[in-house]
Amino acid sequence: MGADPAEPALDQHQHFGGPVFGEHADPPPCPLLYEGCILYDYPKIALKPEVEFEWKIPKWSNAIERDRARTYFQAYAAAVGLYCCEKAMAELHAGRTDTFTPFTVPDETIGCGFHETVRGVLSHHLVIRNK
Repeated sequence: MGADPAEPALDQHQHFGGPVFGEHADPPPCPLLYEGCILYDYPKIALKPEVEFEWKIPKWSNAIERDRARTYFQAYAAAVGLYCCEKAMAELHAGRTDTFTPFTVPDETIGCGFHETVRGVLSHHLVIRNK
């Protein structure tokens, strides 16, 4: 399967994620794919200097490799948490404190949502009749 010549070539450092954060918003810290490994860059914080971690995709999967991969993901999740806290504080300091959007409940509707979890898919279903 060949590459489409109409599509732009990807940089060797391809980010996970996409343009969901808007044109002018900074995306959260994203790991970089690079030659069979994933690079994580973390900013300087109060008690620690800037640091970069590299997770190489293992040749085989076993319990030790899964635990090691979880540790890298925990560091990534902490970086995203820090990013979200910094963005939330910026919103508070800018005076944008609304936490609720008014809405009306329809008389009849159905809805569902799906989310992947560690143990499989989690789903939620909703039916409103004769409100």
